[in-house]
Amino acid sequence: MNQQVIMIIFVVATFLIAAAVGLTIIPRIVFISHTKQLFDEPNERSSHKNKVPRLGGLAFFPGLLFAFAMTLGLRTVLGYDLDPVFAPHVYRELLFLLCGFIVLYLVGIADDLISVHFSKKFVAQILASAMMIVGGVYINNFHGFLGLHEVSIWIGAPITVLIVVFVINAINLIDGIDGLASGLCIVALVTYGTWFTMQELYVYGMLAFGMVGVIAPFFYFNVFSRQRKIFMGDTGSLMLGFMLAFLSARFCMFAVEPQYNVSNAPIWVFALLFIPLFDALRVFLDRIRRGKSPFLPERNHIHHKFLALGFSHRRTMFMVNGLAIAIVGLNIWATQFLNIHVLLVADLIFGAALMFSLHRIRVHQESKEEDVQAEPVKVNVK
Repeated sequence: MNQQVIMIIFVVATFLIAAAVGLTIIPRIVFISHTKQLFDEPNERSSHKNKVPRLGGLAFFPGLLFAFAMTLGLRTVLGYDLDPVFAPHVYRELLFLLCGFIVLYLVGIADDLISVHFSKKFVAQILASAMMIVGGVYINNFHGFLGLHEVSIWIGAPITVLIVVFVINAINLIDGIDGLASGLCIVALVTYGTWFTMQELYVYGMLAFGMVGVIAPFFYFNVFSRQRKIFMGDTGSLMLGFMLAFLSARFCMFAVEPQYNVSNAPIWVFALLFIPLFDALRVFLDRIRRGKSPFLPERNHIHHKFLALGFSHRRTMFMVNGLAIAIVGLNIWATQFLNIHVLLVADLIFGAALMFSLHRIRVHQESKEEDVQAEPVKVNVK
């Protein structure tokens, strides 16, 4: 058996171990939540009507950490340790990534249990972003966007912080109906994990598929289970957003190296995260236009648009996730022919056209409903 096959086995093993941990932990979190009455109470903005535990994200970090540490340890024991030249950089990245995860994990738990003011969550997100940068992962190249290429850390670091914070909050905001945020994250993580594995960057493939492994059982309980239904809460969305931000930045750093040479790498990232990023940007700008706080919660996200048209929660989730997969495929295919600016403009036009179409369809529906209600009732008198 050659080494490449063995390393792929380690990647698959990371996924399977993480999934096993998730299947073990999540039902127990549900049990404890019911015992201690730790529920997400429905309100006027909620898409659910019953009390549901919201601590599913508690399983994400320990599940990923156990699976990743176990398989990385087994690699070392079996003589498949990281390349000595490559190892110091990777271990530095992983250690500071771990620190960032711990910060967000603790803040997420506090928010899910007792609620934390958004300003404190921002501080935690900035701190986690700074740790990622200290670990050596940041935006160091614009890949030709606006005519810019390699940039110094003094420019890349603050931009990285802004992007990481935005990605984390975009994932948090899109988590509005069952399976939507977790499904979109699975699409992005599987794509990243596959690319890293194909490029023989196995440690990053293990990270990506390890996170997929722990999300998969959550997705099942969240979407298909009734007795063990659970939400991920802010703990889960913070974990997922930070992991995606880390893998996105690392992907872009690898993309400029000659042996990988991925054209239009930022478009790959934007395509993989298009739904949450575009939706968050649109909602923020719309709230600012109306003179409201961009952090004020309301029912104005893409999934609310589909729900308003009469689609069920599950159908909306599958439609939006299917749309995300199509966007990823089309963008990756189009990078062979179009430059970064054309692709970015095309994506933004598509997003705007989609939201406008959903709005117009809803207006048309409301107009028909008003006509039906206004139509006089005919009574036959004999």
